[in-house]
Amino acid sequence: MPIERVGALLAECDADSSLPPADDEGPRDQARREERRGRALRDAAVIAVLYGSGVRRAELAGLALADYDPAARSLKVRGKGDKERLVYINSATVGRVEAWLTVRGRDPGGLFPPFTLRGGHIRRDKLARDQITKRRCAVDFEIPKHSGRARHAHPLTST
Repeated sequence: MPIERVGALLAECDADSSLPPADDEGPRDQARREERRGRALRDAAVIAVLYGSGVRRAELAGLALADYDPAARSLKVRGKGDKERLVYINSATVGRVEAWLTVRGRDPGGLFPPFTLRGGHIRRDKLARDQITKRRCAVDFEIPKHSGRARHAHPLTST
């Protein structure tokens, strides 16, 4: 995926995460705005990790908070056959993950759990696809159906 498209997705997330309160905002509107902000921060972190590290969707969905090391800028990823490896992320991606963690908190569990006021369950294979598809619709472009890891070019110079 070209960097321009990733930038457009991240810009959409940034716009949603910085929505100012309305003058006549009630408690329900405030809760919706905060949920939208949380979703935007999570989506931006998901997009940044996917683009910057080349992890697979299932690997991303399986990440726990304990797998994230901000000091080393790394993620411990369990891939096919339960093989573990370290992937490194750049400082901009760490910033996005840290922004998400201000909403998520530091409690043990999944690094990118679903963000809803009522909780919920998310299937591992749907996390990344669904979130990016929603953001893609907002910026109006197509994601190739098989835009997988095989064509990923990791920006090693920025890690």
